[in-house]
Amino acid sequence: MAAALRHSRRLLSPGESLLYALVHTSPAARLTPFPPAQQQHSRGLKINRAAARALPADFDINKLLNAANKPQAEETSKLADQFVLDEAIGTRWCQQRDPGSGKLQTPQLLDALLASIDRSTQAVQLLTAVGPSADTAIVRVVSRAELLAQAAEKERTRKEQAKEKRVGKTKQIELNWAISENDLELKLRQMEKFLEKGSKVEVLLANKKRQRRADSEEANKTLDLVRKRIEDIDGAAERSMEGKVGGQATLLVERA
Repeated sequence: MAAALRHSRRLLSPGESLLYALVHTSPAARLTPFPPAQQQHSRGLKINRAAARALPADFDINKLLNAANKPQAEETSKLADQFVLDEAIGTRWCQQRDPGSGKLQTPQLLDALLASIDRSTQAVQLLTAVGPSADTAIVRVVSRAELLAQAAEKERTRKEQAKEKRVGKTKQIELNWAISENDLELKLRQMEKFLEKGSKVEVLLANKKRQRRADSEEANKTLDLVRKRIEDIDGAAERSMEGKVGGQATLLVERA
C-alpha cells in the first residue's frame, strides 16, 4: 500500500488512505483485480493472438491489402487513360461550370475543391485547360460511375470500329479444281486464319492453264472439302456462290 501511495498523483487525506486500505485488502477486491472492460480487452487479446498463430506461415497482410485495393487502382488507371482528373489538372485555381446555366462559378483553389468532395465516388474533370484567368482551369465535379460508363462506351465504340475495319477487308484464295490434297490443306488453313482475324474470304475456284483439268467428280470432291472446312470453323458460313462447278466459281465466306 505504501508503494501505491508513493506512486499516487497526489497526497491522500487520512480518510482516503483508510478507505484505500480497506478496499484493496477486501476479498471482493482481490477477486476482481481488473475492471470488467479491461478483462474483456484481455480476453480479446488472447483470441487475436490465437487467430494470428492459426494463420499460414507465408501469410502476407500487404498482399491482402493490395488485392483489396486492386479493383480501385484498375478503375483509376482506366479513367486516367481517357480523362484529365483531379491533381492531374495541374492548375492552382479552377472554376466550375454550372450544368444548368453554363455560367462559370467563382474561382476557387483546386485543392479546396478536391478536399470538399468524396474522392471515392466523385472526381474533378478538366473541361478547358485555359480559363478566363491565368493558372485557372474550367472543371466540373462528376461521379466516377458516370466517367466509367463513358469510358466503357468509348471502348465499345473503338472495338466496333476496329472490327468493321477488319471485316471490311476481303481476302482472296485461288484454288485449282484439280488441286492436290496437301496444297488444298495449306490453302484452307490460310482461309481459316483470315476468318479468325475478321476478314471476309473469297474462294476462287478455276482450272489453271497448262495444268490438268479436273473431271466433274474430282471438282465436286474439291468443293465438298472446302465446304466441310467452312462448317468446321466456329461461326464461319458460306454466304453465296457464283459460277459453276468445274468452271469458274466464287464462294464468299465470312465469320459472324
